[in-house]
Amino acid sequence: MKKILVISSQIVGGCFIYADKIISNLRSNVEIAMPETVYEIRNAKPDWTFKYSGCSTLARMFSYLTLLFKVLFKGVSGKYDSLLLFGITKLDYYILRIWTLCKGKSFLVIHDGKMHIGEENRAFARQSIKMMKLCTSIIFLSEYVRNLVVSNFGIDKPYIIAPHGLIDYGQIRTINYSRQNDKPVLLFLGRISRYKGIELLLEALEYVDKSLYKEVVIAGKWSYEIPEIASELKITVIDKRLSDDEILTLISSSDIMLFPYLEASQSGVATLAINYLKPSIVTSVGAFKEQFCDNTAIFTEPYPRALASAITELCSSQDLRESLINNLKLLKSRYSWERIAGNLEIAIRTSHG
Repeated sequence: MKKILVISSQIVGGCFIYADKIISNLRSNVEIAMPETVYEIRNAKPDWTFKYSGCSTLARMFSYLTLLFKVLFKGVSGKYDSLLLFGITKLDYYILRIWTLCKGKSFLVIHDGKMHIGEENRAFARQSIKMMKLCTSIIFLSEYVRNLVVSNFGIDKPYIIAPHGLIDYGQIRTINYSRQNDKPVLLFLGRISRYKGIELLLEALEYVDKSLYKEVVIAGKWSYEIPEIASELKITVIDKRLSDDEILTLISSSDIMLFPYLEASQSGVATLAINYLKPSIVTSVGAFKEQFCDNTAIFTEPYPRALASAITELCSSQDLRESLINNLKLLKSRYSWERIAGNLEIAIRTSHG
């Protein structure tokens, strides 16, 4: 059996976690190339590495040329059955261009498909489109993103859905349901951009009885200036890139997670909510309904009064929160990384490209 050549240029963040988890759970005949230096804990064991960050420009350029030569030489010699590529950088583009000379199948992972509000990057978007047109098949994390690509760019080719698996930062304490009179702590977690809907959340909280909750925590690095927040809303803002331990502490001390997004592809933070069985309030946008099921989260339209109503409902009902938790327990198995990677391998091996 020929090998699958797997290359990831990811070095940090959610895209790195996705690539690392998929790659470390691949079981068949694969050959893996990843950056020499990464800024997260790496579980995958690359067969060879290349210089991508933390070195001189000259060293990086030499490493790139070596990488491209390896791809071409080994690809043309027929060593690989297909290419699995995680990334849309210029290096990834050149890898994909070189690979077309090898006449093999190519699978490109696409996370978002289209840039989010407030994160427009025309050069990145153009490169993404060029690469989607160049590969033989696309790997999407959700049907929503696939439909977004088809409707916006007319790119309709063979595809595979490989959803984001569960993010796990270790063990936390479970909620103590004997605390019947405790008011819930609400948590928004993650990098904060315009499309995440913080202003929507602030407006919605104006319509919520403040006696229903103990505190709202908004934690994550802001990409824009923090708006003025009324003290009576009982909001704590933590503006920083959070460590794994800090994330665990925040999740452990929260009872409800909030996703007031204005738009979304899929959310890595949503997998934290699922993994740690946290009842969640989610706007009905993007791929959230693919990640959650109707009975594992409270869905709401992205409008202030609708969101306020959902917050009031979930804060007011301990029984509803317990019901959501029981349903989340059943949902967790769907997002096993081993299961996702295994299904992806089968799909790549059986694809006709």
